[in-house]
Amino acid sequence: MKHAKNITDIRSYRGADADSDHILVTTEMKQKTPPRIKQRKQVRRRYDTGKLKDITTLKHFQKEMAKQLEARRHTGQVQTEWTQIEVVMNKMAGKVLGYSERKVNNSRWFDEHCKKALDHRKNAKLKTMEDGNGENKRKYQQARRMAKKICKRAKITHLENELKELEEWWKSKELRNFYQEIKRGKGQHRKPAYYLKDKGGHLIGDKEGKLNRFAEYFEELLSKDESEMRESQYDSKEEQEDTDFEELLSKDESEMRESQYDSKEEQEDTEVETTLMDMNRDDKKSKGIWPDNQRAKNEIHGNEGYEQR
Repeated sequence: MKHAKNITDIRSYRGADADSDHILVTTEMKQKTPPRIKQRKQVRRRYDTGKLKDITTLKHFQKEMAKQLEARRHTGQVQTEWTQIEVVMNKMAGKVLGYSERKVNNSRWFDEHCKKALDHRKNAKLKTMEDGNGENKRKYQQARRMAKKICKRAKITHLENELKELEEWWKSKELRNFYQEIKRGKGQHRKPAYYLKDKGGHLIGDKEGKLNRFAEYFEELLSKDESEMRESQYDSKEEQEDTDFEELLSKDESEMRESQYDSKEEQEDTEVETTLMDMNRDDKKSKGIWPDNQRAKNEIHGNEGYEQR
């Protein structure tokens, strides 16, 4: 092991509450000083400019600044004049406004309720480690779920308050604080927010509003599909009627053509029969065998009804 000679002590803590089944292990190391140490950059402290919202503090700051600027010595050189003004502003800002405290990520949402929930979880874990019966395990799991729920609720409440504060800064045109807060919050991983637009183009962010918008959208979509279906059914019905009418017309035309064709054929057959009979009669007359009595005529023409009458 490369750094084994730097380790001086190793110890495990079974009672440490880390919300895990693993045991905490600590190590003491004696690290050698590197030959070159980079000088740590001095962190710039920020003035608490939020106090200027108070009218009394603002007037006091302006009064002190005016006194100090009047008491300074005029040299006539631009760089020297600006250096004196900068020194006066920093001095009065530190004296009247003070410095803003450094913000820690979890210090703003971690309240007394979260602390009590974590202490209760820790005590339940210690009891489970001493006596791991079913009742102690059940209480530990319950305390663990409750602590997680309380901390999650505190984070959500803190996030909502931050959003309200950002909205107030935007409305009051305090753009410096607005963009600083956005820049600070971008480094944290947060669940992305999804928005919907209503018919007027306004954004909808709450859960109930989103559900209502989805219900409205699908209702419009289904009603539109139903109307289109009715129109398509009506159009198909009209098309079917037109098709039936066309088929009926074509059928009537074909029947008419067939009837005309049949009548024409019958007429032609009749004409042929008449022609043949005339030819037969002329032939018999020429041969002198044409009968003179009426019975023979009836047999030739097939007119039996005439004979009976």
